[in-house]
Order: sequence, then C-alpha cells, then structure tokens
Amino acid sequence: MTHTLGMGETLFDVSLQYQVQVSDLLRLNQITTSTELYVGQPLVVQRVTLTPTRTPQPTEVAATPVPSSTPQPTGTSPAPTFTLAPTQPPPVVKSRPNTGPIIIAALIVIALAIVLGVAVRVMRRS
Repeated sequence: MTHTLGMGETLFDVSLQYQVQVSDLLRLNQITTSTELYVGQPLVVQRVTLTPTRTPQPTEVAATPVPSSTPQPTGTSPAPTFTLAPTQPPPVVKSRPNTGPIIIAALIVIALAIVLGVAVRVMRRS
C-alpha cells in the first residue's frame, strides 16, 4: 500500500493516519530523517495486522473421572485472543534549519566590507 505526500504533510502525519511507527516508514522507504520529501512523493505504508494467538491453558491434574449424565463437548478449542505489543512513541524527526538567508546575509556583509575597504584605500591615496 502506498500514500502520496500532500502539501505540508510530514512522516508523523502519515504515521498517525495509517497507525504505523515513523521508524517503520523510514525503513520501508529506505530513507532517513534527513531525507528531503516532496509533494506527490509516494511512500510505502504497511498497516499492522493482528494475528491470533492462543492463550495457554492450565495444565490438567489427573483426577478420578466422575460419571455425568450431561454430555461434555469434545474437540473444541477456546476462542482466539489477540495480543498487542506495547508501542513506542514515534522518534522526533529533526528538520534542518533553513540557513540559506543567513549565508546570503553573511556574503553581503563580506562584500560590503571589501567594497568599503577598497573605497577607504582609494580615498587615502587621493
């Protein structure tokens, strides 16, 4: 089963929608928390399926049979029970900070310092 990412959707949103762990989404899609996702990206999603498990029956103690007038059922098995494993909270997905504007501002400051330094040198010579 796949899910197509929508605008602003995160792995955590998808994990809540399909009731799967974020770590499972990362593993199934062979991505990491630093992988950039895009709108329209298909993600493999696998729902958790419950499998029946039998509850252990107590061991029987040998006893003297008592005659009974009511028939006893034979060959019946108890109804299956379902056991859910405890879940862990999803890991925190850290996003990278957007450093682009900071780098551009630093380059502008450096360029201005160079231009002003050259201007000061020119003014001293004249």
